Amino acid sequence: MQFIKQFLLILLMSVLGGFFNWLIPLPIPSTVWGMLLMFAALACGLIKLEQVEHTADFFLSVMPMLFIPYAVGLMDSYHLLAEHALPILILTLVSFFLCFAVTGKTADFFIARSDAAGRKEERHE
Repeated sequence: MQFIKQFLLILLMSVLGGFFNWLIPLPIPSTVWGMLLMFAALACGLIKLEQVEHTADFFLSVMPMLFIPYAVGLMDSYHLLAEHALPILILTLVSFFLCFAVTGKTADFFIARSDAAGRKEERHE
């Protein structure tokens, strides 16, 4: 019964994401809206982690199997991908390094901010 309740809560966030996708005309998929809503609900404490943890762990454990149909579809479209292999490779490498750099700079910013806050607390004690 616990699994069903957790699944329905996750499904509710997904449905609300679909509603947001319909309501707000931005090119953001409804699944992304649903994840943002779930994150906001978890961050605000509206939903406790224990309320979705077991089902989310199950979904994460079976997630690799969900990519199999897409991988087969890519193999089926090999001739189309082969024609555009160089641009795809360049875009993949550029986006990878850009994401790598932005993630590193963001982590540096938050680490420096955390260290500064820690030093400020030490001075006040």
